[in-house]
Amino acid sequence: MSKEELYFKDDGINKIPFELAVRLEGFINLGIPREQLMDVITRTAAKTKPGTEEWSQVILSAADNFAEKAKECETDWLHASFWYFLARFPHYFNNTMKKAYIKHKNAYLKASSFSKYPIEKMVIPFQNQGVVTYLRKPATKRTSLPLVIIWGGIDIWKSDMQIHQIGNALLEKGIAVLAIDGPGTGECPVPISTSSDNWFLAVLDAIKERKDINFDKIACYGLSFGGYWATKLAIQLPWLAGAVNVGGPVHHTFNPDWIKQLPDSTYNTLTYSCGFNRFQNSDLMYFANLSLAKQGLLPAESNAPLLIINGAKDNLVTIAEMDFLNTQGVEGDTLVFANDRHVASQNWKIHSQLTINWLEMKLQ
Repeated sequence: MSKEELYFKDDGINKIPFELAVRLEGFINLGIPREQLMDVITRTAAKTKPGTEEWSQVILSAADNFAEKAKECETDWLHASFWYFLARFPHYFNNTMKKAYIKHKNAYLKASSFSKYPIEKMVIPFQNQGVVTYLRKPATKRTSLPLVIIWGGIDIWKSDMQIHQIGNALLEKGIAVLAIDGPGTGECPVPISTSSDNWFLAVLDAIKERKDINFDKIACYGLSFGGYWATKLAIQLPWLAGAVNVGGPVHHTFNPDWIKQLPDSTYNTLTYSCGFNRFQNSDLMYFANLSLAKQGLLPAESNAPLLIINGAKDNLVTIAEMDFLNTQGVEGDTLVFANDRHVASQNWKIHSQLTINWLEMKLQ
């Protein structure tokens, strides 16, 4: 893919930004009405593109309208939270996007108040502050629960509907879920760096203090770039019951030549998540240093059970990562969809259910 902004034509007239076009079916699968989604996105895309203040202002206005009409039920407020998510997507680059993110969190928490799996705000002590995470527990008589820690990538965060639905599926299996923000996103106070795994270690330290969680049955799930952290933790902490990497990088993706060919939206979001407001090509070695091999973690001596999933035609994270891990002594299960793209999004329903079953087995 070139660095030019790409569009998919939906009817020969309207255009949809690439980063949304490839996600439309996924959004619809979340329960967002197709006609409503297409109407708002195509009207907004005719004026501007995601990541701009104008985009955020238009979508934020639409989100406010949906919130005003929301009934006192979980579904309506989840939908409202989605529209606020779209207003801050892909990251909070400006004040309007930051405002949208605050409204998004409020809508999501209101939706939770109607859920059979309400949220407990679990505050993690980290770097002299308290960082909010979302704990949900199944309705069960068990006093010590298995737990999956879930986080997204650089543009999908702990309160977004994709993470919410993964959590719901685990909760239905009797597994507790802790949704957190990965480095450089949401409420996480540290950017992406070679030492940001300290954030995850702080989360685990806080979990260890809880009597309602079985610390011998802890697994993690990282979506998109979040899969990077899941793989790193699987190597660093082989005692984990399991780790899932859905479309995350480990080595080759951090090559400067690969980074430079990323679509503008992804490139800008990634650099912002690393803490750079302006990124220079001379700083590309910052990404190269994120390689797990360059950090001395590969070859691996051992690792926690690992499940790696992606589409072979991923243009954001090279599929070569899977073969590379196999050559580096990393043992795990792999699932590749030959004609799919990043995070195997076209086969989401298939691999998400497989992942839930895999995690349930590892946590028995």
